Amino acid sequence: MQKNNRRSPGFTDEEREGFTNLLNKGFTDTFRHINGDVEGMYTWWAQRAKTSKINNSGWRIDYWLVSNRLAGQVRKSEMIDSGPRQDHTPILMEIDI
Repeated sequence: MQKNNRRSPGFTDEEREGFTNLLNKGFTDTFRHINGDVEGMYTWWAQRAKTSKINNSGWRIDYWLVSNRLAGQVRKSEMIDSGPRQDHTPILMEIDI
């Protein structure tokens, strides 16, 4: 985490602690479950800097969470390329129920 993000919405200490608490209380981040700790995967890029998406300087702000008991049924969790000028990218999850 970059130090300049710490006070930005989505990256405050309280929000990060809250997200960690969700994971500790029985929820799974499906993207990490399927893809591991792969770097450089983001769902949002700032539009003020026109090169943020080109340089892949973004944030991962969108998640699919499932209960731990359903994590083994997740088959796919990924980002869908939204093109070079979009600030958000859709996320996809496939799960066997």
